[in-house]
Amino acid sequence: MAKTSTKPGRGRKQCTSCTLYIGVRSKTCPSCGHEFTAADKAAREAKKTAKAQRKVTTYDGPGKGRKKCSDCGTYVAARTSTCVCGHDLTTSRVKVIQTGGSAPAEDTNVANDNTGTGNRRIKGSEIIAIPAGKCPVKLDNTDADTVIGWAKAVQDTEKDTLSIEALDYWSRTQGVAYGSEEHTAVKTALKVYGREVGLIA
Repeated sequence: MAKTSTKPGRGRKQCTSCTLYIGVRSKTCPSCGHEFTAADKAAREAKKTAKAQRKVTTYDGPGKGRKKCSDCGTYVAARTSTCVCGHDLTTSRVKVIQTGGSAPAEDTNVANDNTGTGNRRIKGSEIIAIPAGKCPVKLDNTDADTVIGWAKAVQDTEKDTLSIEALDYWSRTQGVAYGSEEHTAVKTALKVYGREVGLIA
């Protein structure tokens, strides 16, 4: 007969009928005979999510160690992964909203962003400020043509617009030391690329 307990613990779940704790993989309670279904599992997950959301600390405004939820506008602790509204805060993409800036007359699909970096984005897309994961394309050399070709290849793998800073970040993950002559060459080439594709005005 399977073991039961009156206390919660790792690898245990609570029977909804007799409230005893049994092994998490058990399909039937050995004490009362209750059979666990998918609905029981969904109820446990909902309870777990609700408990996690209750622990979210909220603030009245911005400050050190805080971030703003892009869905509801609530300020939460910087390391919070899920907002009280349920929005996932772990994504590394920053939605850029068009402000008073205007695009050049010849290109109506480009608009200035509001980050103050001079980056621009394609209307209706997001600009990735900090890329997630490993760079999808290897940077073989730091000469201008190679860097521009690499930047185009990287951008082709992404559905959203990458900022020049994001491309610079990924170049440094491939052995280009920050502040070195190679890094200066990469930054210069990325600025040329940014002007070509309309990321920089």
